[in-house]
Amino acid sequence: MFELNYRLVLSFDSNDKIDYSKASEAVLRSDVALGDILVRGDQADFSTNTGGIPILDFAYCLNYTKNILLSGKNKDIIDFAEGEDQFYFELKGEDVFITTSHKDGIIGVSFREFQDKVDQFYTGVKEEVLSLYPYLNKNSKFLEWYHRKMS
Repeated sequence: MFELNYRLVLSFDSNDKIDYSKASEAVLRSDVALGDILVRGDQADFSTNTGGIPILDFAYCLNYTKNILLSGKNKDIIDFAEGEDQFYFELKGEDVFITTSHKDGIIGVSFREFQDKVDQFYTGVKEEVLSLYPYLNKNSKFLEWYHRKMS
């Protein structure tokens, strides 16, 4: 069992000081769609409960990590919570093993399932964010950044 999901706590309506159609990449990555990530496996639960995780940025980073592992590298790290915590990903054979700096334990999942869950997470976040604030689709920084491929 591997669960990868999110829960938005702070929606676009909560921060009316940002013009989302013109927001910079830095604003998009840190101030948009804050909430919690839900990451659970049979042996560990790495979910957060602070309400302050930038979900849009986390989705982008997860997708990037998936692409790193697909490229042949076997390790990657995602910093979150303003760099105070990390998720560690290691590809061993056909499985991905996930650990964190903020909780003990390990989650093992097949790489195929990991890819599928990351794709669902990435797409789900994008669709929900755009449904909450459709003008973001006119933001060239969002379109460039969120769809940027690995270089």
